[in-house]
Amino acid sequence: MPGHWQGAADRARFPKDWPHRRAKRREIAEGRCEWIKANGIRCNTECWDDGECDHHGDRNDHRIESLRWLCKKHHGRKSSQQGNAAKTPGPSRNRPPEAHPSTTTSRGGIAEALRVARRLDPGG
Repeated sequence: MPGHWQGAADRARFPKDWPHRRAKRREIAEGRCEWIKANGIRCNTECWDDGECDHHGDRNDHRIESLRWLCKKHHGRKSSQQGNAAKTPGPSRNRPPEAHPSTTTSRGGIAEALRVARRLDPGG
């Protein structure tokens, strides 16, 4: 059975009867997209031949009731949302600027700076 998942790097996580489960979910959906839009209405686009079986929730839960049949547009949207959510900002290549000693509260801040200045220039 053709499908992009067969060439995917993570295909080992799919059960051996995945083609059967995929076909069963498509049959339950009557070949129509099961995406629920923001207004609460189902997409319902016909996608019998080019739809995609999607995990709704836990990607390791392969029960037929945790799958849904989606048109390419909505499967792409869901995958994009998941990818963006998984992105975490990496470490900055730039070191954050250090605060000037007179503006910090560590080691006494301004008071400490004045004491040091008086020691260096007692007549000033």
